[in-house]
Amino acid sequence: MVYTYQPLTGPRSIRLLSFDSETSSSDLIRVQLEIVDLDSIPGYWALSYTWGSPVPSSSPSSSPLTKHEILCGGESFLVGSNLYDFLKRFNGSNRVFWIDAICINQDDISERNAQVSIMVWIYSKAEGTFIWLGESDDTSVRSLDLLVKFAEAKKKLGEDHDKVLRRRWDFNDVEFYAAVGMEPWSQEDWKVLLDFYSRSWFRRQWVMQEVIANDQAVVFCGNQGMPWPYFMDLTQFLIPQRWVGEIMALESRFHKAGSPASITSTYDFIGLLDRKNLGPTKPSTEILLSILSDYQTDSQRFDAFVLYTVYRMRGREATVAADHVYAPLSLASKCKGENDPYQRWTTARLLFRSIEISLFT
Repeated sequence: MVYTYQPLTGPRSIRLLSFDSETSSSDLIRVQLEIVDLDSIPGYWALSYTWGSPVPSSSPSSSPLTKHEILCGGESFLVGSNLYDFLKRFNGSNRVFWIDAICINQDDISERNAQVSIMVWIYSKAEGTFIWLGESDDTSVRSLDLLVKFAEAKKKLGEDHDKVLRRRWDFNDVEFYAAVGMEPWSQEDWKVLLDFYSRSWFRRQWVMQEVIANDQAVVFCGNQGMPWPYFMDLTQFLIPQRWVGEIMALESRFHKAGSPASITSTYDFIGLLDRKNLGPTKPSTEILLSILSDYQTDSQRFDAFVLYTVYRMRGREATVAADHVYAPLSLASKCKGENDPYQRWTTARLLFRSIEISLFT
């Protein structure tokens, strides 16, 4: 029997997923869904992942069209390959998760739109965000090892890390490695890292919201995991140093990988939360809107924010075309009222047209 969703109980209710404790290794993965009120601050982790293949080139077995059966409440439920890999990895965990493909009834357009409108709250109220980059391979294992080494070297620098890392260094300068206390990285190390940055997650439309909304994030690739700040340490060093172009020049195949755009866009938006520049904890939306302080009214700032973020995120990927608008709208949710003109449209064409009318008239 195919799984049948129970309706949500209110505008801020969500479903949470837990693994069935009776699942054995020989069984189908078994999960349960529970409806809770978001404002009750339930303990859960929100999953950030890609619906399709986690890597740019994939085998047919990892095609986004491939579906795998699990049991949800004892009934059949189909999930994509990348999500199935995550569920296999964490099957039996006592953690509770919010996972969009399962916790939202994707066949109910009204529910889906309502849940998208509170997406930033779903992530911000979670205990943290699980970032799932897909199953590991030789490239990812080596890359995560390099990222951890850099983060640990930065930590050992203590209060001197800003002085050392903000100094302009020539690419792969041996003096740089001596200054940070690391063994020099080879050209192959940098190629591996760039290949790692080309994973599909870095090009997703929803990445910005999912990471900015909650500062307790953990990155997982296969069975390897590390805190999100460890990942960002290298990113925050690479961009201002302008080393990405140098890394790209190491091998021509990376010119088509899209990796520099992935690194740059990730850094641009995560950098907005640098507390040294933006002060103590502020809601993400307020931080972003403060950049647009020249605009006089909330409505003007909201429209400017939408236009700016739609432009900055224009090259990112989304399964649903309307998400190119709903993603930035989700971040701006604190500014949205009941009369938000974008909420009522259910097709991408009408949604884009409504934004054009609102922003430019």
